[in-house]
Amino acid sequence: MTMLPNTFKNQIEHHLKVLIGLPLWNAGRAATIEWFQFGNPRTVPATKGNTKEVGDYALHIQCAWRLVNNEGVIAGSSDRYFPSGDDPYDDKPDFDWDEQGANRCDERVRAFFDSRTLKPLIVESIQVGLAGAFQLSLGDQVALEVFPDHSLRYEYWRLLRPATEEEHFVVTGLGIES
Repeated sequence: MTMLPNTFKNQIEHHLKVLIGLPLWNAGRAATIEWFQFGNPRTVPATKGNTKEVGDYALHIQCAWRLVNNEGVIAGSSDRYFPSGDDPYDDKPDFDWDEQGANRCDERVRAFFDSRTLKPLIVESIQVGLAGAFQLSLGDQVALEVFPDHSLRYEYWRLLRPATEEEHFVVTGLGIES
């Protein structure tokens, strides 16, 4: 469903404001979807009888994103296409960006969150831009920026409450879907 830009922007702001005051404590990846966990960690059932830890809210991003501070880009979505290690330009013949931990994005995101375990970042404010873009200001001059980078109908990002029946808030190239 396509919405008028102002209504679209207002709905995004309305849904994202639940994150204000919550800690951002973990992130990870499944293929090209980067997920970020907010709020209190809790253990929920997972596949094959296992469990996993999730937050009160999760943000799943399928468009361009970056985690930045006043010194530059900490990690960004395009980093997944470069190998982990000291030399991101190393042309490793067996490099598979989709292998967990093998790429620069996975490595830098993990190092960042490992360095913040004692002092997680808290969402301080939200700025919503055009076309589904937004920035979460996280304190310590750190921000998570999300910016849709294609004009197709596909999903850009979604906000959800993991392991609940609550409806996801989904932003696509065609607008908001439920």
